[in-house]
Amino acid sequence: MIAKNMKFFMLGILLLGTPAVAKTGAALKDMCESGSAAQPNAMGAGFCLGAITSILEVMKNGNSINGMNACFPPDLSTMDAIVTVMQYLDKSEGAELDLSKSELYSAVALIFNLEFSCN
Repeated sequence: MIAKNMKFFMLGILLLGTPAVAKTGAALKDMCESGSAAQPNAMGAGFCLGAITSILEVMKNGNSINGMNACFPPDLSTMDAIVTVMQYLDKSEGAELDLSKSELYSAVALIFNLEFSCN
């Protein structure tokens, strides 16, 4: 289990170290959508999975990101997490707090913080 979590963490670090173009919520949304059934793209799907899963795993282990934490239900799947992130990115587009313009890790951490509040 630890080795699996370490792989996700390292994949996330690797993916977050990509050029600045790929570090926003909008870029994440684009990559996730490029890996959809309608537009299969292995690189996009891998980036989407790795970025969201690595942040999920960090926060699931009780760590906070930018002071944000989350309390996830035990049965939350990786796919549920990806769907949640995508829904929030869609809803926030053009809103006062447009997560598509935020840094990737901040946007995802905030989404998890809002959706899976520890209160």
